[in-house]
Amino acid sequence: MDSVYQAALNERKSLEKRIKEIDDFLDVYSRFANTVQQSAVEQKGNPGLVKATIKQTLSEATDILKDGKKWPTAKLLEEIRRRGFDIGGGTEKAKLLNLSNALSREGKKEGTFKADRAKGWSLKAPKSKSPVNVGASTGLSLRGSNNTLSAREPDPQG
Repeated sequence: MDSVYQAALNERKSLEKRIKEIDDFLDVYSRFANTVQQSAVEQKGNPGLVKATIKQTLSEATDILKDGKKWPTAKLLEEIRRRGFDIGGGTEKAKLLNLSNALSREGKKEGTFKADRAKGWSLKAPKSKSPVNVGASTGLSLRGSNNTLSAREPDPQG
């Protein structure tokens, strides 16, 4: 084999090893920093996919779950990929765990996501801020976030 050609192959192998090291670093860094900026670099083995930040992952999951259905983690991961984002992790199992961990942490912190081991992920129902009738005959209702009691004047006409 030509020595110039062999040198080019060796350089390519060295560069591939360095790219893997950088990818591994970025993967670890993105797990611990919520401020990682979106990378426009295509992921090796996932052409066309952009590595999703935690913020992007949660945003996409929220958008998907707005349909009101429960989504198993694997189906949710598949849909996020279909939308052009790749979740960090070296194996499929690691990607599933990373997605599940992100949703679980956000669900505990913000109360956004709800897990059902049998059926999958869904959005938690938002808390109602509309008035709650205490009873039509009393004319009393609870209003606002501090649930203050208000009364209306009885209708003299009945």
